[in-house]
This record gives sequence, C-alpha cells and structure tokens, in this order.
Amino acid sequence: MASWGGGGGLCGFTLVELLVVIAIIGVLIALLLPAVQAARESARRTQCSNHLKQIGIAIHNFHDTYDALPPSNFYGNFRVTFWGFIYPYMEQVALWERLNYRIPASVSLGHYQAWGKLFTNSPWWNNTTYGLTDEELNAFGSVSIYRCPTRRGGGTHRTERNVSDMPGPQTDYAFVFGSTSNLDGGSTTGWWGMGTGIEEYEPHIRTPFKRATTSVGDYISGGSCADPGYGTPVGDAIRNGFFKSRTSFANVSDGLSNQLFVGEKHIPTGRVGICENGGVDFGYYTGDCSYLMIINWAALSPMRIFRAGHRTMPIARPDDHADFNSTGALETDGLGFGGYHPMVCQFLIGDGSVRAISVTTPLDPILVPLSFMDDGAPVQLP
Repeated sequence: MASWGGGGGLCGFTLVELLVVIAIIGVLIALLLPAVQAARESARRTQCSNHLKQIGIAIHNFHDTYDALPPSNFYGNFRVTFWGFIYPYMEQVALWERLNYRIPASVSLGHYQAWGKLFTNSPWWNNTTYGLTDEELNAFGSVSIYRCPTRRGGGTHRTERNVSDMPGPQTDYAFVFGSTSNLDGGSTTGWWGMGTGIEEYEPHIRTPFKRATTSVGDYISGGSCADPGYGTPVGDAIRNGFFKSRTSFANVSDGLSNQLFVGEKHIPTGRVGICENGGVDFGYYTGDCSYLMIINWAALSPMRIFRAGHRTMPIARPDDHADFNSTGALETDGLGFGGYHPMVCQFLIGDGSVRAISVTTPLDPILVPLSFMDDGAPVQLP
C-alpha cells in the first residue's frame, strides 16, 4: 500500500508494490520479445526471398541475351562459375570486367597467365601484384544479393589472402545440380561433371546448369589441362573468353514452374565463414568457400544436390553435420540445401517465383523430380 502524509497526499510506493510493477513489466517484455523476434525474422526472410527473386531476374535476363541458361562453370578447374556469369545482370559489371582482366603477356605467371580470362584460382585471388587489390577483394565479397540476412549480416564476406584451396567471396545460395548413374551403371556418378568435363558424364547431368563448352569444341587439342597452349583451338578460345552454354529454357521439358533453379545452401552451424582444406572432410567441397570457382573437378561450394546417382541429400537443418565428423561418405558431409529460417528453405523456381519449402519435404516423391529438368514426373510444388 502507498503511505499517506499528514496532509492527505500520496508519498510513495511500498517495496512490494514496486516489485509487482517490475514483475508486470518483465512479463510484458517476455510476451513482446518473441513477437519482435518473429517480426524481425519475417523481415529477414522476405529480404532473402527478394534476393532469390533478383537472382531469378538475372538468369532470365541472361537467357534473353544469349538464348541460353548460364553455365554451371567455364570449361575446367579454377574457372568462373554460374555466379560470375550472371554478374552483369546483377548490376555487377565492374566485377565481371575484373574477371575478364587480361594479364599482360610480358608478365610471367606460368600457365595462369596463359589461360588468360575468367580465371579464379588461388594465385589470382592471392597475388598482390597482378591479382586483386584489397579493395577488389572486398568488392567481390560485398555482393549483398548473394547473402541471406538470417544467416549473416552486412559487411564483406570472403576468405583472406594465402588460403590455399578455394579462396574468394562467399554466398548463402547454390544452384541446383544433380545426375543419374554413369554409363557403366556403377554407383559412382558424374557429380564431378561440372569440372574438367569428362564427356561420358554429361548426358547424366539432368539439371539445368551444365558446364559450358568452348565455341570450338569440348576437347583439349594439344597442351595440357592446366595450360592448353598458344595456337591450339581450345587454348585460343579460352584465352579469348569464348564459351557456349549447353542448355536453355527449352531443355526444361518438365516446365519452368516445376523446376528448382537455386536454393539456400546448407552450411552447418558454426561453419559460416570457414573454408577448410580437403581430405575426408571435403571441406572445400561443402564449406563456406568461394562461389566463384571449382577445384579438382568437384567442389560443391557454388552448388548443392538432392541426388547425384545413388547419393541423396534431403533439406538440412542448421545443426545437421555441425561437428563435421566425416567418415568420408558424401552423404554425411552436408552437400544439400538448407537455410537458417525456422523449418523452411527458400528456393527460386524456374519461372522466377520463390517458394519456401518445408525441411521435411521428402526427396524421391517431390524434391528429386523437381531438380531434374526432363524426367517427366508429374510433381507439383508443395
């Protein structure tokens, strides 16, 4: 009770009354905080959806320009990927031009100089003389549309110099990739077919984004894989920046509205910003590594799978494979999709729409058919 002075005025509160008021305020805060957090997550999820929408517009604009889909990557190892090809349609022309920078012939950098254009390997990223400046590193790592605000905030997201395997800018999205069994019917598959491009695997890559072919053919004619050599048809084509996509909207015979193009990629809790070395961890395959390049035929950082031959990956939750205790089996290495939004993962559909799909959506009846562009399965989005 409040105490009253001799003149009949209110003098103050008792300790009990003060504690009751504090308790009521605490209860109100406890009730309001989840609502505030939910509102913030709703806003972040909407922003993430808008980023995927912008990526979809870039893909469609690329197709309008070339009458083809962006390739998964260009020709061979250490080459620019899908994410670099759509730079000009993401208002990132300056980054695209930097990828096309031609090192002067007078500079001796071994076969790195001989390849010429669209090269994204470690020496290109780390070299301080003819590679990238710190400002350019930050520019590549600051493409905000490539980031989900629920997973990471603003700022620059890239590996530092002197990282050996896959240094470069980082992203929260991956394009859909997958394959059926290879020609010999064995369990090994062409999930590495986005790399140097062993041709027998190409027919089994059933997803929209395939490795580009050069304008003069697919095979190396003279020289080596690392350096095709001056004067060879493939070498000249690569140095001149020629490429040709293998797919277009017409190849998506299941219909664009029934085809998954891009989704949030799984990065385990505590692994954001970490690009590890290889070995049984497949760290540079599945970690938070550069979205601009591939390595050793198979690095999966720019893409993810639902199925590659007999290997399948459901939509993951943030804590899946968080400890990264791998036995070498790809199924345990987190090669799949998965965002940080509660119980859903967002995907860009081929028609340009964006859908939030439950993490419990089954693989074979729904997700795998929606990732293959020509299986003819009558599947509707959940």
